Amino acid sequence: MPQTAPTPAWVTAAPAVPPQSPDTQALPAAVRLYDAQFTFDSEGWTAYSEVQIKVQSSAGLQALSAMSFPWSPWSDTLTFHNALILRDGQTIDVLPKDGVLTVLRRETGLEQAMLTGQLTALLQPEGLQVGDIFELAVSIRHADPLLKGRTGALFWAP
Repeated sequence: MPQTAPTPAWVTAAPAVPPQSPDTQALPAAVRLYDAQFTFDSEGWTAYSEVQIKVQSSAGLQALSAMSFPWSPWSDTLTFHNALILRDGQTIDVLPKDGVLTVLRRETGLEQAMLTGQLTALLQPEGLQVGDIFELAVSIRHADPLLKGRTGALFWAP
């Protein structure tokens, strides 16, 4: 099951968020910050991501109303570090108080008789409004037991 925990000690603070560019003001939602950091060890790797998104219209609000996070429970640990709404100088924590998120099992290859066991955590930031800034930090730890102390990863950025 997904976990909640503080940001790992190895993560460095994200750079300051720059002022919003005029060419993003007409978008339904504007990404103000996207920070990705990775660490590797002999057992696997951890990918940490932090985003800050400004909701600028009802279409942006709809896009952020339910966010899905897929992971493979046999090799991955999904951890939510924070999920915050920033509104008029106040910070509203929208991670479930009990730490329990909705988890879905969706077997996409079922028609081909293929079971992956992949799960999807669903985060629905309750109370999010147009004009809010949504901030999310999440990590996924991957340690494949079949690799027996070896690790590998392929990361690509356009």
